[in-house]
Amino acid sequence: MIDYSRAKEIFFTYSSSKFQMMRDGFSAEYSSCHVPEELESLWLIELIKQELNKLDINNPENLFPLWYILETNCKSEYLNDIIDFAENNINKAESELNLLKFTQKIMETIDRLQSSCSKSNPFELEKFRRRIKIIRNEPV
Repeated sequence: MIDYSRAKEIFFTYSSSKFQMMRDGFSAEYSSCHVPEELESLWLIELIKQELNKLDINNPENLFPLWYILETNCKSEYLNDIIDFAENNINKAESELNLLKFTQKIMETIDRLQSSCSKSNPFELEKFRRRIKIIRNEPV
C-alpha cells in the first residue's frame, strides 16, 4: 500500500489549490506522489467537512477558507451546508450585525462561484440567494 500522507499534508495545507502549491514550490513534490483522483476527491470532501465544522455565525471571516475551496473546485453544492448552518444558528448570533455580516459573506461566495465556475447552475445559485434573503427577513 502506498503512503500518501505527505501528499495529503500538502493538499490540506494548500486547501486543495494546485495553483498555491505551484506558487510555493510544492507542485512537483505533490505531483510526484501520483495521487489517484478518487483519493483526492475523498480528501476534498474531508477538507470541506473540516472547514464546515469551523463555521461560527459570529465570525464571518472563518468562511474564507471554505469559499476558497469551493471556488477553486467549483463545488457550489456545499452552499446548502453553509446556508443550513446559518439557518440553524440564527439564534446564536450575538447581534443582527453579526448575522448580516455572515450572510453577506455567503452572498459574496455565491457571487464568486457564479463568476468563476462555468458549471455552476445560475438557477441553483438564485435559490441560495433567496434562502439568504429569508434568513435576513428581506423580500424575496
